[in-house]
Amino acid sequence: MSPPLRILFIAADPPWPLDSGVHLRQFHMFDALTAVGEVDLLVVPHDPRPVPPEIASRCRSAVVQPRMPAPASSLRRRAAVLWRELRGYPLTEPPIPADRLTPAAAALLRGEHDLVWIERLTPALMLRHPGGPHTVLDLDDVEHRKLLRSRGARGLHPLRRARTTLTARAWQTHERDALTRFGRVLVCSEVDRDYLADEHVTVAPNGVILPEPPATFSPGVPGRMVFVGLMSYAPNDDAMRYFIRAILPRIRAEVPHAHLHIVGRYVKPDLRRLVDGQTVRLLGYVDDLPGLLREAAVSVVPLRMGGGTRVKILVSLASATPVVSTTVGAEGLDLRDGHELALADSPEAFARACIDLLQDPGRCARLAAAGQRAVHRQYGWKTVQDRVRALAREVAAGGARRSAGGGDGRPGPPPFTAPGGAPRRPMERLEVAQEGPEGPRAGRGLPAAVQED
Repeated sequence: MSPPLRILFIAADPPWPLDSGVHLRQFHMFDALTAVGEVDLLVVPHDPRPVPPEIASRCRSAVVQPRMPAPASSLRRRAAVLWRELRGYPLTEPPIPADRLTPAAAALLRGEHDLVWIERLTPALMLRHPGGPHTVLDLDDVEHRKLLRSRGARGLHPLRRARTTLTARAWQTHERDALTRFGRVLVCSEVDRDYLADEHVTVAPNGVILPEPPATFSPGVPGRMVFVGLMSYAPNDDAMRYFIRAILPRIRAEVPHAHLHIVGRYVKPDLRRLVDGQTVRLLGYVDDLPGLLREAAVSVVPLRMGGGTRVKILVSLASATPVVSTTVGAEGLDLRDGHELALADSPEAFARACIDLLQDPGRCARLAAAGQRAVHRQYGWKTVQDRVRALAREVAAGGARRSAGGGDGRPGPPPFTAPGGAPRRPMERLEVAQEGPEGPRAGRGLPAAVQED
């Protein structure tokens, strides 16, 4: 039996509580790694606080590294952010100099580990991490694609559009650089792997906690549709305003009792003004999300922008609730239109897909059953974690323990230095969301945590 690996796990925040899609993914990565080694945790949070005992108790050590303080003046703060963006650095906070690292953080970065696992680019850039062959970067979202899709939003000011493009190009530079610096890069879907087009990219999909025993189909409350998500997240807010204005009236013209429940916190004022409390209700955060999903006839995912993969779809299907989604909403999930879910991109087609399901419980049952089987087959966290553990052993194998940082304890060069001589890759082509009559459209191409997805 091989000895346990010595693992350094780096993230922006501790992966707890399980109140967001990001935390859900990162917790299951962390959980998988604790099964193959001893984990040192290093977090770089916005608001430094002790690591929760649910996580700290499972670590060999747990260290919090504060970020650099922002200038007191709002004008100076904005100027500093713009200056860094012009130099190709996409974060609002500056990188942390070596002499501002806490002794405990510096010791971890100098320490010897079989494997360094970094969740997202943000902490890698903050710490100026150099990467290396025994380092895995979990790039669960290709940030520049998400930003460029949002650039097509209707009514976006030209200056904001230009700023979004600038930030997207900065993210793109570092995402491309990651392919050459890290031993392995994880993405959520085959779509992202094909887009990045690099041999070091591996797919580790988002998963779902499968209910035991498996949920059974229920036709739900007649006419009830549900949407689940963190409503301060721009793609979710846009999706609901789009659905209420452009899709729901078409549905109610044929199904007068059709109504929508929106689950999730932090609803913005513009969306609140569209809610009448009867046709559309805001439920906020709910304790029993699976139960609420089973009360719905249809789960709707009318997203027009964003990236990653949608945990909300997986949770709905695990709860045996049929799903209607846009192509963007279901991007990256191995689910087929008309088999495991219904896909529609125009307001007319999306409304028709919802109407067909609301008027045909038998079709709802067939779609929900097929979707549930697909989720159980591919997207249970146990299946995903088996892949993660195998990958960890593979990346760690064949080399002596190595330092996570440079020989002087400084974790690499400043991130805003653009990588020189990097080969051109397919991802260098910037995608632009197309704007149609109803707003932007993109080409084809659980536990309560999902309420924050």
